[in-house]
Amino acid sequence: MDVDIRAGRSAAFAGLTRALDAVADAGADFGALPRRYPAEWGVLRPPRADGASPPPLAAVALSASERRLHRECERTFRVLAVAAMALCRASESLDATLFLRGAALTDLVSLRGLIRAVEFSRATGLGRLRVEPPTAWEAAEFPEADYRAERARCLRLIGLDADPARLPSLPPRPHPRPGGAAAREEDLLFAAALDTALGPVARVSAAMSYCRLAFYVSNWEGMAAAAAACLPAAERLSGHEVAAVAAEVADRHPAGGENQAIEFEPAILRTAADARAFLLKALGIQATFRGRQDDAVRRFRAMRETEAPLSPELRAQSHLYTALTLTKRHSDLRGAAAEVDAGLEALRPAPREADSIRRERGWLHNLKALTLFSGKDMAGALAHEKRALGCLDGLDDASSVHLRVNLVSNISVLQERAGKPEKALETWERFSRGPGTDDPKFLKHHAYRAGGLRLRCGDREGAGQELGTSLRHCAGLADDFHESEVALELGALLLEAGRGGQAAERFAQAADATERLGDPYRMALARTALALAGGGRPGKEVARLARASRTHAARAGTLAEAVECAAPAGELRALLPAARTKLNRPFDLVNF
Repeated sequence: MDVDIRAGRSAAFAGLTRALDAVADAGADFGALPRRYPAEWGVLRPPRADGASPPPLAAVALSASERRLHRECERTFRVLAVAAMALCRASESLDATLFLRGAALTDLVSLRGLIRAVEFSRATGLGRLRVEPPTAWEAAEFPEADYRAERARCLRLIGLDADPARLPSLPPRPHPRPGGAAAREEDLLFAAALDTALGPVARVSAAMSYCRLAFYVSNWEGMAAAAAACLPAAERLSGHEVAAVAAEVADRHPAGGENQAIEFEPAILRTAADARAFLLKALGIQATFRGRQDDAVRRFRAMRETEAPLSPELRAQSHLYTALTLTKRHSDLRGAAAEVDAGLEALRPAPREADSIRRERGWLHNLKALTLFSGKDMAGALAHEKRALGCLDGLDDASSVHLRVNLVSNISVLQERAGKPEKALETWERFSRGPGTDDPKFLKHHAYRAGGLRLRCGDREGAGQELGTSLRHCAGLADDFHESEVALELGALLLEAGRGGQAAERFAQAADATERLGDPYRMALARTALALAGGGRPGKEVARLARASRTHAARAGTLAEAVECAAPAGELRALLPAARTKLNRPFDLVNF
């Protein structure tokens, strides 16, 4: 069955949505997927206007973090994982090979989903997928949005030869205009940002709103195009036009909404230099996410390179993101510290200063602590974390709450690294008494870290109970990714304690979760663990699965060799994952 997934670059998941619509029209049965993953399904196959609204993705998964330059997003990963399952199940139910056409001409987020779908099919044996080799690329509107190299990487991971230099470029596709049939909000905002017939207020406000939306769905390609398109217009805005832009952006995404942006804030836009800095920040963020760190630093520094009036909050953010890139990507701690110090100098405390300035100072102290921590200065890092907390006294806006959570977490980590796990656990337990602590997403992470810290304190029984709590929340959230991790680690802890029966139960749970996830490495680990818990040995199928792993090739290769050479049980047991003190894992199954 031919499935055309060409969808342009403006809306994330658009190619996958086209594919799922096509197989659904052909009579595909998706089984229990829509019921098990309703939030993800609602993104992939939005309900009709008269249909019931699905639960928001925010209810089950965490968002990306601009302030910490975290590239991967749990929400994006979960949508792509479900799309992969759905394509394979559709192929199985139709008893047909799906020939996916136009992969090089779809949105980059959907292309990452195809990486997951191909690996899922190979690992589980479910479905037959064939991705058409690329015959052309779609030209980018601006150099900043030229993602041909990233697209080629995705296609190579799928197993296709894709050399951008050997393929012709097609003109950019026309984008839907307001009022077009079935156009997504992303499509319409993107079209408005690139429409030179519109006025500057309409274009710049559309670009800013689009960048906020695109960030939360990992559409860095579209983000770059919209920001680059409107940068010249932003520089020419008058004062009253900037106010109009800020109002339009705020109206599109009111505080507390699903796409609430706690850092892409319209409220601090006061001048044309501020509007310019906002778009330069978007360009810097997408540059660092794609690994172009020098370009990212240049963009972040350019935010403050202006003779026009620039709001202190955006000047501080210019220093913050430059320092964050230097610390996290270049390990240039001296350069990062100088940037933070310059930012703090620009935000010296003053009478009757705005809350937004005080909060920015808190973020800078937090980053200074990270820089000192990276340089092994634990005492200095702790002092700056406490100064950051002091900046937040009396503040309860979303960004301040986000920072306060980070600070308490960071202080606990500092205490842990200083060899004081009991103190770290005591600090961490402060989270269990604050607002929002009944959220399963929070409890999943909180209980996991509590378990890891209890293990560090020698409390194995308490650690097992906390990990069990985390595991229950993973299962309740249909979080196959983290459920497989925690079940494996808890099973290994029980096996080490000589509780083979209980360990086998957890390993069986891990095996079920890894089967749903379709990750060959984790599937191989779970089957190895089950064999060990039963006093047996893993078979050849485990080695085959491990060698099928694209993402964890080195670790999977070690496991495969150990299985093939009949390594002692102790050596195999040592390859099982052990509990850590943070549940955060890279979502690298969809990473190019």
